[in-house]
Amino acid sequence: MIIPLTFNEYEIVKPVLISEYIDNDFIEIKIKNKQKAVGIQPMLFLNLSAKNFYINNESIIGKNIQTKDVIQYVIDPKKFMNLFVNLLLVFANLSKEHNQDILRILNSILDYSINIE
Repeated sequence: MIIPLTFNEYEIVKPVLISEYIDNDFIEIKIKNKQKAVGIQPMLFLNLSAKNFYINNESIIGKNIQTKDVIQYVIDPKKFMNLFVNLLLVFANLSKEHNQDILRILNSILDYSINIE
């Protein structure tokens, strides 16, 4: 059966947002289709640079990594804290639910730190 209609092809482009780089690590937000529902949702990714990963104190760059290799991620605490705080801020702004989740986590941390003293 031939359908007597003409269709035009359109491409739907969804934005990808990338933060400024912090020591070659960055935060990325992709707009994707929801997995189990109709609609779209923002997805948050933390992209870590391979230059900060090591096996036996040697960079993994150019190495052939084996299954049993133990990989270490070396962190500069100040730079990572900046990245982590930015990650929390972005996550909290992706939805109202995420915002409430972050507030509950921060309140739990504050309650815990008060109870330690």
